[in-house]
Amino acid sequence: MFSGLAISQTADFEKHLNQYDVIHLDIQWFLSNVSDPEQIVAYITECTLAELRTIYADQLPPEVSTVPDALSRIKEATGQKFVIIIDEWDVLIRDEASNQKIQDDYINFLRGMFKGTEPTKYIQLAFLTGILPIKKLKTQSALNDVNRLLKLDPSNTVLVAQKQELLAQAISQTEEKLSALEAAQEQVAAAFARGDIGADKYQAFQREIEETRGKLNKYKADLSDLQTEQNALSQNTARLEKLFAATGTEVDDYADVLGTRLTSAIKNGTANSDQLRTALEKIGKSATGGKADIRQLTDALDTVDDGQAIQNLIQQLREAGDAAENTADDVGQIAENTKGAALMQAADQLSAVGDKIQEIGDKALDAYTDTENAVTFDTGPITLSTAARSSGFSSSWCPCTP
Repeated sequence: MFSGLAISQTADFEKHLNQYDVIHLDIQWFLSNVSDPEQIVAYITECTLAELRTIYADQLPPEVSTVPDALSRIKEATGQKFVIIIDEWDVLIRDEASNQKIQDDYINFLRGMFKGTEPTKYIQLAFLTGILPIKKLKTQSALNDVNRLLKLDPSNTVLVAQKQELLAQAISQTEEKLSALEAAQEQVAAAFARGDIGADKYQAFQREIEETRGKLNKYKADLSDLQTEQNALSQNTARLEKLFAATGTEVDDYADVLGTRLTSAIKNGTANSDQLRTALEKIGKSATGGKADIRQLTDALDTVDDGQAIQNLIQQLREAGDAAENTADDVGQIAENTKGAALMQAADQLSAVGDKIQEIGDKALDAYTDTENAVTFDTGPITLSTAARSSGFSSSWCPCTP
């Protein structure tokens, strides 16, 4: 069958040729031959076990009721491994999407067949055909749809809840995949070392592990960011509502300071947490005449439920701002009034310093003159007279020629 194909040219073609039993499951055929779609997994199991018992009756006692258990027992007793081929594996995922029981039963069947390290003992190769590569792509597709809708309506609680649920599912599915890949890593490395697989396949497997790990980290980061944004959105929304209630105002009353776009976003419920924070700061400044301490205001909104107490705080912030401005004005006036006197005093001090410098200069000149007059020349050293030393110069001698 394969002798004329490219696979027959591989180094290990003869090694694996006719070495494994093949189990072929056509899911579309099973679906067409069962009266109730909810019984399809049971029907697949029944048919597969019946055929296996025709060959491995001694290894499969009556209590064996699942395909994975049967394959594991056969491998344990005979050493025989299997190639699993599932045609149109995604028929139930597509055609019975509204039936959660069928979905759950089928996914659990596939997990039993392929999840974990035990299946690697009795499955040499698994090959699945279908339109959908894996079920998690359905989760990713749903995530893409939700993200697109959230761009139009960021605060939609239904969409946000769906995104959180889908991210949690994606994390769970990706963790399972990563665990399976990591569990198989040692066997893949051993197969590479024996020469059973080439470097290209081994490297592709390593890339798959790293890609899966990267996706898992991204899903976790997205879920964390979503939760953080929702907490901030809820907090800033509550702050604004409390501020409006305390001041007897509404968002339209601050349209001139917020601007048309931000006002509309708040009214339509499309503002994000950062926009609400900006609105809170602008409204707080407007309510206090531009003198608000935003941190004090937000702390009060977080801890105080009494509207009158919030009004009192706003008034106190306004008065504190006025007092600070008055103090600044007073300090400025004092500085202005003392500016002239300070300059005059500085001039006097500079004048005194100038006189002192002049006095030092005069003394230095006198001392130099006395020294000049006291030097005598002969064949010996230059000697500075007592007059020079008394003027503050220390003397030493040095041999020199007149």
